[in-house]
Amino acid sequence: MPVNNRPPSVLYKYRPFDISNEKDLKRTQQIFEGNVFFNSPLNFNDPIDSLVPINILDLSTEEKDYYLNQLVERGFNVTEQHRKNYHSNKMLLSDLEMRKQLIEQYSVYSLSANKLDWLMWTYYANGHNGIVIGFDTSKFFPGKIFEMNYRIRIPNTKVIDNDLARMETSLLTKPRDYAHEDEYRVILHDQPAALQTFDISSICEILIGYKTSKEAEIIIKNLIKANGISAKIYKVDLPSKPHQKFKLIEAEYSL
Repeated sequence: MPVNNRPPSVLYKYRPFDISNEKDLKRTQQIFEGNVFFNSPLNFNDPIDSLVPINILDLSTEEKDYYLNQLVERGFNVTEQHRKNYHSNKMLLSDLEMRKQLIEQYSVYSLSANKLDWLMWTYYANGHNGIVIGFDTSKFFPGKIFEMNYRIRIPNTKVIDNDLARMETSLLTKPRDYAHEDEYRVILHDQPAALQTFDISSICEILIGYKTSKEAEIIIKNLIKANGISAKIYKVDLPSKPHQKFKLIEAEYSL
């Protein structure tokens, strides 16, 4: 799957909105103010996310030397032990360290094409107490949004792959167990984890969880007004009739 495919017109960010949790509340407020936090892949929860093992078995001696010399030119600390490990085809901790060095060059902001996923509302939006914010992808970091690949098996990645191929296999590959998240990632190269400013007019939808408190709704209303945000507002609800599917429902809502 190519990494430069066109994303959906709107992508969504699930956020908790617990007014008693100062850190979560501040991070969500920052979005309404036009700032989003790009995280380092090294901080992700999934132990294999962005750290896909690298195949060194198919490389010639010359290719191994070329790769290691490229790392030295980039300023990486390649020791004699690294060289011995690679020339003997060993996949030791040193290999994991070098994989970490490669992905340190990137920072990531994760989004979803699915705004009504039951599980994501549960574990990303504080048990349906939070919100989901929709971004117009023509305005939100255009050209830097890439689709996630979900696989059953770990892909075969060579250490000499170019940056684009390495990004696709490392930053854009997850186990198929996560496929329901329908994830897209905004990826920045050579930028550390930090707040990044975006075009606030790209906020086009706001969905409020069915358990979100009235106090939280008042804060959300004030943030929308204070920052001049023009977005459609929806309230998420549960199915209410027998034999209906367990599927979240959205309806236009006035704060």
